Amino acid sequence: MPSTGRRRPDPLGRPSKHMICKDFSHRYNATFPSEATSP
Repeated sequence: MPSTGRRRPDPLGRPSKHMICKDFSHRYNATFPSEATSP
């Protein structure tokens, strides 16, 4: 799925800032679990 969250408005009308950050964190944790768990 292409990351078009910035251009595409949120369905609920909320800022897509949280959605992008959440999606990035999820992908980052899935890609680098060891780095995500360590500060």
